[in-house]
Amino acid sequence: MGSTKFDVIILGSGTSSQVPVISCLVAKPPSKGCECCLSTLAADGSGRKNVRRNTSAIVRFQSNQNPERPSTILIDVGKSFCEAAREHFPKHGLDRIDAVFLTHPHADAIVSS
Repeated sequence: MGSTKFDVIILGSGTSSQVPVISCLVAKPPSKGCECCLSTLAADGSGRKNVRRNTSAIVRFQSNQNPERPSTILIDVGKSFCEAAREHFPKHGLDRIDAVFLTHPHADAIVSS
């Protein structure tokens, strides 16, 4: 039995509604939006750490049986998948998906845009 090397790449770790929440960003006084959502608008990019996409991940593994072609499994393909793919696929050299694992039948897991 050969050994297997694998990576887990987190594409999103947020709630089903994501962060920032649009209603927070467009709230008019006196009901000001929350500090976390508003911080994502900072011109200097300091609020970027508060952006949270729908929960999703990539498991990429390479076995000794086929070391030239790692396999890629996508876990959940929710509403923010396209945005996450544009950021993470080039950064991690991902160019295909071999399988999709859906954890539950809700929009935050299956409705890719």
